[in-house]
Amino acid sequence: MVLAGTELYRDLGHINNIILIYILIVKIMVKYPTKHTIVQLQLRFHPYTLKLATQSLTTILK
Repeated sequence: MVLAGTELYRDLGHINNIILIYILIVKIMVKYPTKHTIVQLQLRFHPYTLKLATQSLTTILK
């Protein structure tokens, strides 16, 4: 039960980070839309979270 709780908490943390990444991506894309953006984000966030965010973002933008 405790394990499931931490799993959920970690997922919620990912969701929270994804929202932050969305905001960052949009802000940075407006300023300078280059590949440099992705590098900057990779330095700040967990790769898995970034992958989820970019996947769902591309889905939304389609």
